[in-house]
Amino acid sequence: MRSFKANGTWEYKDYRYKPTGGDRTALQIAVARDFEIEGVLEFGNEGGMFWLLGWDFDSGYVLPYSGLRTTAGTAINRIDDGKPNFDKDVTSGRHARLRGDTHFRIIMINKRLTLEYNDKPVFKNVELPDYEEGAIMLGTFPSQYGARPLNLKALRVRAR
Repeated sequence: MRSFKANGTWEYKDYRYKPTGGDRTALQIAVARDFEIEGVLEFGNEGGMFWLLGWDFDSGYVLPYSGLRTTAGTAINRIDDGKPNFDKDVTSGRHARLRGDTHFRIIMINKRLTLEYNDKPVFKNVELPDYEEGAIMLGTFPSQYGARPLNLKALRVRAR
């Protein structure tokens, strides 16, 4: 992630947060070890987005989602020394097409991750053995179709 250089920001406009000014953005939502986050994201059709969990500017976990027309899956990748280790996938997730208003929930308790979109699990109780407290971020990146248009319409964060 050290090579990830944000070229845009997030702005609050019309009662929602949205990326603006570039195709590489990151919004820090919280810093926590055990937490539950839920909300509503409005997704555009294609493009790249990610969740970054436990980020301490050197290590953590990234959940990239490219939303390609041919595949719409996500994976959990460990980041060590600022670089995602794509050869060391923790696991691949269930296929998910993210379009329009989508309810999401991320739960991290005792180094176990659950991620749901519209109440359907993508990951359920997946162990992340090296997970530590750090930043929780939502971001965009360019894929074959550019960055994914996103609007963060609702958000609730509960640290445990």
